Amino acid sequence: MHRLNNPNDQERAQRAFDALSKAYKVLEDEKSRTKALEIVEEAKYKLNKEIQEKRKRLKQQNPSRKDPRVDEDDPEKFKQSLRVMIMKLFAEQERKRRMLQDKIQEEKKRQREEEIEQQ
Repeated sequence: MHRLNNPNDQERAQRAFDALSKAYKVLEDEKSRTKALEIVEEAKYKLNKEIQEKRKRLKQQNPSRKDPRVDEDDPEKFKQSLRVMIMKLFAEQERKRRMLQDKIQEEKKRQREEEIEQQ
């Protein structure tokens, strides 16, 4: 991953190295590590809930089948679905964080403008 080990594609290697470095720093911090693990647990819960709902729908569509199979019964497909769910939850968290940050910036800007008008 390090750019020195990948002389043919240094830019991509540097981005990958930076991403790993950032992830390592996040996981070193206990608070952010706990938050990340909570997101992973939430993703597992949501995915299992979705799988249960899929099975329920399949069973309703074909009541003669006792144990309806879903794609996520395959361990590889389950892992992939879990990765996707985790990425969605992290993206949602980041989107909310940015919205909150934008809201705070707008409020500060509004307050500064009010102060300037009052002078």
